[in-house]
Amino acid sequence: IKDTVGAGDCYLGGLLTEMLADDMVLPHKCRHVSVEQLTRWGRFAAAAATVNCMRSGCVPATRPEVMRMLDDANKQPQMPD
Repeated sequence: IKDTVGAGDCYLGGLLTEMLADDMVLPHKCRHVSVEQLTRWGRFAAAAATVNCMRSGCVPATRPEVMRMLDDANKQPQMPD
């Protein structure tokens, strides 16, 4: 971690980005969110915040950077359940 400035903002931005991509920002639509969607949105948001924390200052990640972070995380060995 280099700097946590803006991490929360980047998390929220990542979350909203994915909700918008799924057309799920209106309250009546959010009532029908699946666990899988919530998990995917949360992972994307966490990756967006992580990329930001790897830099000095608040420098939000681009979608390709977040996708690379997620791809790299999927290649890592997973903890057993």
